[in-house]
Amino acid sequence: MQGILRDLMSPRNCRTRRVSSWDKTGGNRDNWPIEPGEAKTIADISGPGIITHIWMTSGAKNGIAHWTRRVRIRIFWDDEEVPSVDAPIGDFFGCGHGLNRRWQSIAMDMTGQEDPYSKTHNTTAFNCWLPMPFQKRARIEVLNDGDGIGIVYFYVDYEEYDPGKLDKDLLYFHAHFRRECLTDGWKDPFTPNHGEPVDSTPNLDGAGNYVLLETTGRGHYIGCNVSIHNQTGSWWGEGDDMIYIDGDIEPTINGTGTEDYFGHAYGMQHIPTDSIMA
Repeated sequence: MQGILRDLMSPRNCRTRRVSSWDKTGGNRDNWPIEPGEAKTIADISGPGIITHIWMTSGAKNGIAHWTRRVRIRIFWDDEEVPSVDAPIGDFFGCGHGLNRRWQSIAMDMTGQEDPYSKTHNTTAFNCWLPMPFQKRARIEVLNDGDGIGIVYFYVDYEEYDPGKLDKDLLYFHAHFRRECLTDGWKDPFTPNHGEPVDSTPNLDGAGNYVLLETTGRGHYIGCNVSIHNQTGSWWGEGDDMIYIDGDIEPTINGTGTEDYFGHAYGMQHIPTDSIMA
């Protein structure tokens, strides 16, 4: 028997737990306030354990645009001072440029979109099901970077293990946000990104490439969320993805184009909303 539900038939030696923003008076104020510039710890969990699900939502108070780029999620493992996860909420949950869009994957999703019926809230929710183990401690922090939101709702579901019962060899989760404005490269910013001279200019060593990730250690590269604001207006996706492993001078893995890397072809196909609802 194979499939993502296979583990449901096997017992686990742990206890399911949750930290949430529920209203402890029994009312419906199931949110925590967060002031401009405030960094608020929403979960501080003793290990060993595994975070199994993070759900979050809020609303842009006073109609603030692009609020999902103004609020950051940070996760600290085992009393570390520098977070292993540090990214704007929207980008972390899969949608860049501070936009709210409906999309879905096995690992995470975003449920909503900009709400034309509300002047004060862009309604959406975020989910992440990536497992995140820790041995000593897990601390999750939300930073209201500026005045992005006024309240936050959340669940943090996790498994609690007895001391010494969680595999010491489990890999810790890391995620970071980076951007470059304007993005550097070999050509000037006004030359179209497709056609000549782009198609006839070789790039075999990655010179001038935008670096998504540079890291050391033992682990798995899960993937990335790339958001592009194309200033030339032409097609932007002919750059090949290149992955260098363990000090290789030439790319260990070569791709054929940005859209191909993300599972598309001949550009990025548009999926009308009505076809999703059908």
